[in-house]
Amino acid sequence: MNYKLNVCFFLSLISVKLWVTSKFKYNYIMKNKLLKIKSGLFVAWIMGLAMISPMNAQLENPNGLRLNAESPYIKSEIDNSDKLTTLTSLITIVDRVNDNTTGLITTKGNNIGVYSADYFELMAPVDLEDITFYGFPSEGDALFLPNLNSFNVIIYENNGTIPDGDPENPGTGVLELTNIAPADFVYNDGNFTINVTQANGGQPVTLPAGEYWITAYPSVSTGPTDNGRWNWLGSLSASPTYEPVLIDPTDLFSAGSTSWTLITSLIAPDPFPSFAWKMTGKGCMLNFNNIEPITKVVLADIDNSSSASSSEGIEDFSQIEGEVEQGKSYTIELEGVTNGPFDNYFTVWIDWNQDGIWDSSPTSDEMYEIGFITNSTGTDGIKATGTIDVPQNAILGNTTMRIIKYFNSSPTNPCGTYGWGQAEDYTIVVVEPTSCEVVTNVAITNIGGTSATIDWDAVSGASDGYIIDVFEEGADPSIDVAVFNNSVAEGITTIQAIGLTPETDYEVYITSDCGNGTATSNAVSFTTDAVECNAVTNVEVSEIEVTEATISWTPTSTATDGYIVDVFDAGADSSIDTPVFSQTVDTTVTTIVATGLSPDTEYDVYVTSDCGYGETVISDVVSFTTEPTTNVDDFEVENLSVYPIPANANLNISASRTIDNIEVYNILGQLMLTINPNSSYITIDIRNLSAGNYILKVSAEDVIDIVRFIKK
Repeated sequence: MNYKLNVCFFLSLISVKLWVTSKFKYNYIMKNKLLKIKSGLFVAWIMGLAMISPMNAQLENPNGLRLNAESPYIKSEIDNSDKLTTLTSLITIVDRVNDNTTGLITTKGNNIGVYSADYFELMAPVDLEDITFYGFPSEGDALFLPNLNSFNVIIYENNGTIPDGDPENPGTGVLELTNIAPADFVYNDGNFTINVTQANGGQPVTLPAGEYWITAYPSVSTGPTDNGRWNWLGSLSASPTYEPVLIDPTDLFSAGSTSWTLITSLIAPDPFPSFAWKMTGKGCMLNFNNIEPITKVVLADIDNSSSASSSEGIEDFSQIEGEVEQGKSYTIELEGVTNGPFDNYFTVWIDWNQDGIWDSSPTSDEMYEIGFITNSTGTDGIKATGTIDVPQNAILGNTTMRIIKYFNSSPTNPCGTYGWGQAEDYTIVVVEPTSCEVVTNVAITNIGGTSATIDWDAVSGASDGYIIDVFEEGADPSIDVAVFNNSVAEGITTIQAIGLTPETDYEVYITSDCGNGTATSNAVSFTTDAVECNAVTNVEVSEIEVTEATISWTPTSTATDGYIVDVFDAGADSSIDTPVFSQTVDTTVTTIVATGLSPDTEYDVYVTSDCGYGETVISDVVSFTTEPTTNVDDFEVENLSVYPIPANANLNISASRTIDNIEVYNILGQLMLTINPNSSYITIDIRNLSAGNYILKVSAEDVIDIVRFIKK
């Protein structure tokens, strides 16, 4: 049967020690001895000790700050002096306070040992720093220290509910720091503290995330009992609690066990929930005083919605993976709760170089400030959108992504302390770029004089669409400018190239744009057709007068650049002679008035279709004769007088009739001046006219006469 010792029974046998904490005072500490009861059963030894406020024993420090559960393995030797933020700040990983009144033997002496072990779990890898084990020697330091040879710390992986190994089988632990010399640990009033790096010969130790058991025991020159016995204290306030185990490989006590056994099965009904010990390490602390959740993350393969009422400061979604390609860009969309009209900002960190650091330095490519949302319930679709550019040299494989949402300003520290917000962690899988395929079956159809239709077969991977370039044949695509260039989206496989030159040889290139790379097809050649150019029809001359006539025609659709109307003296050679009247009009005009003609004169009319690119065609000639004027002698009877001729500044005109209208034309038939004198005498200012020959058209009481004059 198991036995327990009444604390009060031993009060008169041991010394009294005052323990003072910030909250409690106690006036005794009990130390009791290992006993052999006649039944041979192994029992517990009881000790009074100071009660300390309970601390979270699993991945939390005394301030409740959580270890980053998804940070990469910490490399304690990395020089982070140039970083604004690193993952290697010192934190408390396990803190199980020595507030139990029971201690259990864990000592090895004369190659005989009895060992105890305590369970713990790491949600993330950490660099181990110091480990302290709280206990006491049964016979006090004066008898214990002369027998103390070394100290031992062994960490085992969890095997179901017990350690996966034991101290009697070297090599079964994941970390075995055995025979640590007194110079490499600190002993103080029953407590042992070791620096892991120092105890490991100067080599830092990174412990991966996982479930573990830890055992710690001194090696003594005596047996493990009496003067050599060290008792590992318990922790009732550890939260959550994990029941420890004990093993007596050599069956030193008949009540012991040669395999790992739960303590309560040895000392029932007394509880012994956890051992008292403390572990510090380097990791990433992130804390939110108030939780305002992230509710949706969309990036690459990640499309994760989470609770708008979450109470977790860091939500672990590391089991959700998003695959990205080196050198490619991805859109990220983020949603969350703002609890009113408040701005909440998002920042994303991705450890592209997998060095265990979410780098926030100004030159870093690992931090992305995405933007903000406001007045969102987290489920209303309000989102911040940004771009994640994957570096070309991002290391292949799995890495970590952290997203932080924070009120009022953009977060810049992935391991900081924030007022209102939340973080979510994911896994990003970096893969090599997908090879970009070349399009096939490039075809040129509907070829005209200035345009052509280009088609091709789509390829997989052209996520950013296609680029179409048309060069003149013989051009160098690497340096010359395309005569036609356009880009289309991924699903489009046809386009019309415009602005080409007729009867010209071209080469077409289609480039697949895969985001992280491109692939260009071979050249496909074609030749544009000649420009179709048709002559106008139905040229007519109407409203023929003494010095003018109206010319009209039926248009042609091929005259893209309009029409040219020329009036020549009859019989002139239109290819070399100068027209007496010429006017160019656009495609909308089909009627003009030819002016400046001579009375009673034969003329030839040509209308030219201008089809662009130098292509023209001339209509058939149409002839007409202007009306004759009133006999000059008859008009002279009416006393028309024009002087001086030649004139320099002024031209005087008089008649015996009232002059209604005067028009001045140059020899090209262009109207230069119009006057309505309504008088029988007028002086015209001709100083603004250029020197040359002019035609004066005078209208007086329904009589028209023409007079030529010279401007000096």
